[in-house]
Amino acid sequence: MKIENLSVGQKIKNYKELCSILEIDVMSGKSKALQLKELSRFCRIKKDGNTFIVKNIYKQPIQKPMNSQGSPYYQLNELILCELILRNGEDNEWIVTPNFLASKMGYVNKKFREYWNKKHKLSDEENIPLELIDKFYDKVSASYSNIILRTLKAMEKQRILLCNELTYVIDLKKGHTITSEKDGEYTFQGKYNKKFREATKVEREEILRIDRELLDKFDCKNMSELYYKKLAYQFYETRKNILIETLGIS
Repeated sequence: MKIENLSVGQKIKNYKELCSILEIDVMSGKSKALQLKELSRFCRIKKDGNTFIVKNIYKQPIQKPMNSQGSPYYQLNELILCELILRNGEDNEWIVTPNFLASKMGYVNKKFREYWNKKHKLSDEENIPLELIDKFYDKVSASYSNIILRTLKAMEKQRILLCNELTYVIDLKKGHTITSEKDGEYTFQGKYNKKFREATKVEREEILRIDRELLDKFDCKNMSELYYKKLAYQFYETRKNILIETLGIS
């Protein structure tokens, strides 16, 4: 690709002429799109109909984006996770939540953790609607959880570790006392039972069934679509109340 054949302000009448100037092959379909994407690393070109206008030529080409496993970002995550596991794992096993790992890895600060279970207080102090705070926490936690889980799966493929996802629940009869109910919303008194337990096979199946029914209710094919349609908050709130009412867990 002869970028030196281009100049700022140059007008090129069509794609075929552009290829001729750059001394590259004429492509079509996806290959053409990838070719133009590669060109965008070297210069900024505006398209006006069939005409290409060179707006800027970069002194240094933009670095190619790497895939998730090859990026320095994910490699750094792997190093941090290895260090944490070596320091904290007992008998080569460590049961931990994505939220705990996010805290240890520096994804969230002290204030974020502090208000995790004090969202009502944060809402009052900052005069922000509670629903917006809940949505913010849901979106942020989903984002870093996805990154951490992808990193763990990448490490598993490299046979650095074995990773199993477990479903843990809080038994509300032990951890909370329900003090009031209004419009399907529950208010609790007491602290979380710190001894979370693993969900039973029946509970896991019931959670899966509820999730599937709620996805159908919200007209979503998968969990990702919930976030795309901005329905995640309603989904998790509805699921929480169903689990409390039917199974007494959270």
